Amino acid sequence: IKTQLFDSSLMGISVPVEINIQKHKITDSLLFTHFGLGGPAIYRSTLFDITDNFYINFCPNINITEILKTAKYQYGKKTCIGILSNFLPNKFAKYMCENNTKNIADWKDTEISDLANKLTHFCITNAKLIGFQSAEVTFGGVDTSQISSKTMESKLCKNLFFAGEVLDITGDLGGFNLQWAFSSGYVAGLNA
Repeated sequence: IKTQLFDSSLMGISVPVEINIQKHKITDSLLFTHFGLGGPAIYRSTLFDITDNFYINFCPNINITEILKTAKYQYGKKTCIGILSNFLPNKFAKYMCENNTKNIADWKDTEISDLANKLTHFCITNAKLIGFQSAEVTFGGVDTSQISSKTMESKLCKNLFFAGEVLDITGDLGGFNLQWAFSSGYVAGLNA
């Protein structure tokens, strides 16, 4: 997904994330690329309607709020970047902390809460997306209720056959879409 939200210095960094799109949760790896975001988590998110906001949790398996609050009192002379680097790649920790190198003890509680919120509820709005040119799969297409599943022929127009991703069928990563393209193409070819 092309977006201008992240700096190109993050290119090549991969982090485990949880993406929340409406009621759907996707847990997988996110990759920062030269054009924005990629990796399995992003590709899998294209299966869903992301015309609304979606949220990324960069710390899906830890309570980063508690970790930062505890660190403020137990490890006050460490930087927030240093604390986060125990859980996230250092470059990404620096980016999320905006290169703030003051000791964590000097951070206000509201600043820590804001950082934790940014790490666990990073909002990407549709307006901040540039495009889906590299999307693995996107939903939509010819309504399958209007196609014979036995022949792949249109129920509306005789001798018109459909196959593959032109139909409103999407599968998760792992070759499901390729298998569907091959199988439906074979059936359509036999019956055309």
